[in-house]
Amino acid sequence: MANASGLWGPSVPSLRRRAEFQHSMSMHGSVFCSREFIAKRVVCFSTTQGAEKQALGGSPAESRLPRLVSRGCKLIGSGSAIPALQISNDDLSKIVDTSDEWISVRTGIHNRRVLSAKESLTNLAAEAARKALEMAQVDADDVDMVLMCSSTPEDLFGSAPQIQKALGCKGNPLAYDITAACSGFVLGLVSAACHIRGGGFNNVLVIGADSLSRYVDWTDRGTCILFGDAAGAVLVQSCDAEEDGLFAFDLHSDGDGQRHLKASIKESKIDHAVGTNGSILDFPPKPISYSCIEMNGKEVFRFACRCVPQSIESALGKAGLDGSNIDWLLLHQANQRIIDAVATRLEMPQERVISNLANYGNTSAASIPLALDEAVRSGKVKSGDVIATAGFGAGLTWGSAIISNGSAALVERSTYSPTRQEALLSPSSFLSPSPSLFLCNSLLPYAEAPIASIYQGYQNSQGSSSPLTVFGVSFNLQHLIEDVLSLIHRASYLSSHGPSAQQWKQENSKQSLAGAPLPGKYKAFHQKKPERLEDVRYNGWLDAMKSSSPTCAYLTKDVGITSDDSYSFWMLKYPSAIKSFEQIMDLAHDRKIAVFLDYDGTLSPIVDDPDCAFMSEEMQLAVKNIAYYFPTAIISGRSCDKIYELVGLDELYYAGSHGMDIMGPVSSNLSNHHLKCVESTDQQFGEDVGLLQPAREFLPMIDEVFRILVENTKDIKGIKVENHKFCASIHYRNVDEKDWPRVAQCVLAILEDYPHLKITHGRKVLEVRPVIDWNKGNAIEFLLDSLSGMDNCAGVVPIYVGDDRTDEDAFKVLQARGYGFGILVSSVPKETNASYSLRDTSEV
Repeated sequence: MANASGLWGPSVPSLRRRAEFQHSMSMHGSVFCSREFIAKRVVCFSTTQGAEKQALGGSPAESRLPRLVSRGCKLIGSGSAIPALQISNDDLSKIVDTSDEWISVRTGIHNRRVLSAKESLTNLAAEAARKALEMAQVDADDVDMVLMCSSTPEDLFGSAPQIQKALGCKGNPLAYDITAACSGFVLGLVSAACHIRGGGFNNVLVIGADSLSRYVDWTDRGTCILFGDAAGAVLVQSCDAEEDGLFAFDLHSDGDGQRHLKASIKESKIDHAVGTNGSILDFPPKPISYSCIEMNGKEVFRFACRCVPQSIESALGKAGLDGSNIDWLLLHQANQRIIDAVATRLEMPQERVISNLANYGNTSAASIPLALDEAVRSGKVKSGDVIATAGFGAGLTWGSAIISNGSAALVERSTYSPTRQEALLSPSSFLSPSPSLFLCNSLLPYAEAPIASIYQGYQNSQGSSSPLTVFGVSFNLQHLIEDVLSLIHRASYLSSHGPSAQQWKQENSKQSLAGAPLPGKYKAFHQKKPERLEDVRYNGWLDAMKSSSPTCAYLTKDVGITSDDSYSFWMLKYPSAIKSFEQIMDLAHDRKIAVFLDYDGTLSPIVDDPDCAFMSEEMQLAVKNIAYYFPTAIISGRSCDKIYELVGLDELYYAGSHGMDIMGPVSSNLSNHHLKCVESTDQQFGEDVGLLQPAREFLPMIDEVFRILVENTKDIKGIKVENHKFCASIHYRNVDEKDWPRVAQCVLAILEDYPHLKITHGRKVLEVRPVIDWNKGNAIEFLLDSLSGMDNCAGVVPIYVGDDRTDEDAFKVLQARGYGFGILVSSVPKETNASYSLRDTSEV
């Protein structure tokens, strides 16, 4: 069998040949690593039981030390194959009502490949597998297993055996299919690792291949634009544990979400029936067929943007890593908006995100290995790179894996190598421990003999040469026990004489700032630190833009002190709503409560990409529970459609465009108080609603302004312009500050040509709105009038929670009416008309 290095390069330095033994399991996926290194749950015992007995002074049964099985797996080759036929967006526009712009803006896709009648998915998969074997320099005869990950096999019983045959594998190696939709490749990768680590398999081919074009309704522009056909493959090979290439994984399924993405069996009527024992049976049945793919795009988008980042963070946590340790983010290529949203959530810069979606579309289980193979062959992904990969799709299923060639990308050594004693005696070795200490920490909990017996064994073992094998590396037992004793001695000494943890922290902080790694230590990863903007005041447009989303505390006229206690002082005037909860409830006693909530910065954190501002699952459940007990509405600057897409709860009322687009309950007295309120029908649920759009006549004007803004700002990097129906929003959060004058100039020019529009500030956003006397405060009054039984001021306690200037209008209304409470969400002191405060969305 060839010893392939191919894709992933050489083994790691010998320093990493020892690892801590820490068995850990998870309900939603096992983990094969602990902190920065890989550990196995399989325990066996050293073959030098005699030496152990002599060293530890006990019987073999009492003294056997566990060791770790030196067996890991790594990716050593990749390959891919695509059909010859390419279909562009322009081609699709000839058969469905669409365009290249419509598709590319919503999906990021420009082209896709489709299997012709003369092509076979099995042949495509076999071609990708051959390329992976060629890169790995492994013969097909040495393949022990073939895993075919596909939802579209060309045989009901699977295609893997046919691929095995096409490759010419001798010895009839096991071949079977895995069906997990777009998560299939990740699941196949984990399955291969489990087979290898379980023993008996050395080379496992993992293939992802799908031809969803055969299951698409080519008259449905919502689905036919998305999918393409392809195949990708990797070869996973057994290796020593220190070279392990799968750090950790996280896998999930949710059958309740199946309704959002499916291709079910078509119902077929039985033309005739056969009577048996006096009963009529529907027999014989007709051959079945599957319907075309049905998808609720909004729900799938929300599911992916919520669950995938959580899964990757979970896998990273199991591996003891974070985003700074990751070289590349490689997601299932479903939709560019999803890829961007997940990358933003994980704070992964776009230059570290692998994407080939534009060229191939959504190729289901093939998308990850296809993109990986292209990145490797182009030189983008290099030996030792650490990749966070995740698949997600129908089922619903989703999962992630942290993969690499092992640990070469995580650890580097300097030219100087300290002695074992130097490493043990160094106080900072707790942060960069010696390999022997890793082993000592892992074995100590399993040593049944007391410390005295260990010490006696150490004395008795002087001169012994019997080795202990761990991870395939021989340890001198004498040194091992010496390290255990040194660890105990050092811990005892440092507890009374050593530097404090704070001193260590300061020392290492200075060394990290210097940028030079300590001799013989693990190389430190520099964590991102939040940037600090200078304290600014309102002084013209640019200063107003700078101050619209402060990242550090600045003082207002209400806070006349300059100490670090400014926030605490401010809290005396605006106490915490959490600490004041009992007081609020006492004031609301025997009265009805109505809850009004802002969205961005209140229910969802402020993020760089507004499309990625999703509520957490905990927040969504909290809002749902509140709406169960009290009338609840969300009042946002976003459009009603967009806010519903993000929230997804039917129990609420929604007011978009800062209250200029309200869908509320129908009330008989509304037409008397609000002449522009009409009864309408919700198209999605078919229910009667009260629709209020006080700025309806401005719709054509806002649409026109939106198009102008998009055109005038297209050359400003990082800007995002959104049409929120009754207002246009210009987000400059990602714009370089030197370009802010250009943003201000473009927006101010609008006022000259459209005098009936005005500009307001949000948190790093400018909003062009109609000049009408309507805001979030008016929206609250309208909704209170609309809600049955809520028009009696004395019997109602409205509570409004918001975070920015536009919410001050709502706070003012509650303050002026003399009842209800405004709660400001802010981590910095500032003027407000609210009564109480919360620090951040977690407190909400």
